[in-house]
Amino acid sequence: MKFKNIGTTGNVEFNDLGAVIKGVSPIDRKVTLKVGDSVYIPDTGDVLFSSQAGDGHRFAKAGLVAVNDTVTLANAATFVIAHNFNFVPKVVVAYDNAGTWVDAAFMTGKVTAVTNAALTETTITNVSGGALTLLIRIS
Repeated sequence: MKFKNIGTTGNVEFNDLGAVIKGVSPIDRKVTLKVGDSVYIPDTGDVLFSSQAGDGHRFAKAGLVAVNDTVTLANAATFVIAHNFNFVPKVVVAYDNAGTWVDAAFMTGKVTAVTNAALTETTITNVSGGALTLLIRIS
């Protein structure tokens, strides 16, 4: 999931993303975003909670944070997502069809998604034959 600070002043701080315990070392998942900064975070229960009812939801309702990516791509144009997950992410893409988001399932031939060999970037390509506005969620 992506969070981007779209505010004009100040930082946004997510305190509800939880701590990940791996072995004996906790990893703090608190995230602070400066104006214009964004972060891709793999989906966990804490991340989903934040986007639905926690800090992410509160910041989005206040117009301070954008969740996920919305881009308009011409035919054959690409959008590169530098997520640095180190695994092949799940990618969900929907396209705008007269104000309604329609699943652009990869099997329909509208878009492709390719992750690089280093597993740090995923490229979305519009192969529909025309321009599309896409809502992209990566996790």
